[in-house]
Amino acid sequence: MSSIILSCIILPFVMLSCSTILDLAAGDAFTTTTRRTLKKTLELVDSTGKRSVVLVPMVHVGKAKDYERIRQYLNKLKAKGYVTFFEGLIYTSASLERSYPVPVTYFPVWSDSVKSVDNSEILDTLIRKVRRGYGSDPFTLVNSHAKYGKISQSRSILGLTTSNDYWTDMSIADLVWQHENRYSKIVLSEYDWNIPLDDPKYNSRKAGGRIYRFVNTIRDEHLLSLILSSDFDKIAVVYGAAHTNQVKFHLIYDHHFKKVKCK
Repeated sequence: MSSIILSCIILPFVMLSCSTILDLAAGDAFTTTTRRTLKKTLELVDSTGKRSVVLVPMVHVGKAKDYERIRQYLNKLKAKGYVTFFEGLIYTSASLERSYPVPVTYFPVWSDSVKSVDNSEILDTLIRKVRRGYGSDPFTLVNSHAKYGKISQSRSILGLTTSNDYWTDMSIADLVWQHENRYSKIVLSEYDWNIPLDDPKYNSRKAGGRIYRFVNTIRDEHLLSLILSSDFDKIAVVYGAAHTNQVKFHLIYDHHFKKVKCK
């Protein structure tokens, strides 16, 4: 079994600890700068004018100075009463039935409880299905940028460590289950089983290519439902650009939110 499975139940931006979280779902997740994030930040308000959603479209590999600018911006929003909703697939075989969103201050206890029920064989299969869905091995891709002077986004770098920060993503068990029940079963080929999980030579084209609904659609719908059902009136969504674009579309055209000058 791959050492990846045993190292952490959360797929990290950098392989450091279970407190670091990764999302690779955005189509441009591996572009090399985060400077455009603040330029494309957008505030939306509902028809009553009482609810505000600020979309902060992230790229997940960039320079430390760029992430510092974003951290400062998020701190200003939190000082104005905003909470953050941030992403990161939890690599566990357990279905997460706890009510969302999960406060970041609860993470240590919560992650221990999730880990205690993991089934290593099921988790191995789930991780291979996620790799198949993404079309690449996220572990090796994240670390490949270090030689270019880039770093990987993490909660600590962005200051997403306070009582105003909330995790709102999914477990890979729930993600795979939803895809297979709503769309189609993710069938693993002999190639998927034979290539180790940490092998950088994994080629999605040999396995059948990336699965868009798996990478984006299900998680976007999950995030949108949490925004709409939330009791918070001020939410900053810190997600990959591909996710925030979809959330923006549905908030504007399906739920009558309007664009206003950004905070």
